[in-house]
Amino acid sequence: MRAVARGESAAPADAAVPGIESAEALIRILTPENRSLLRTIRDEKPQSVAAQARLTARAEPNLLRTLAKLEAFGLVEMSTV
Repeated sequence: MRAVARGESAAPADAAVPGIESAEALIRILTPENRSLLRTIRDEKPQSVAAQARLTARAEPNLLRTLAKLEAFGLVEMSTV
């Protein structure tokens, strides 16, 4: 999916067309607070959720839920070290 988004490969012929519901969900998740979170990730490149929580003054449990939602849309990628 990421390769398709970057233009490195073509989408499969049977790829589902995003529906209105998914577009609305994306709009709901891209709140000003979450866009700020994405900018912080881009600019500061935190190496852990704890570091991200310190940078954004957000509670780790809430931050984890938000990051999971952003990851589901392919906006971030979380990994274990």
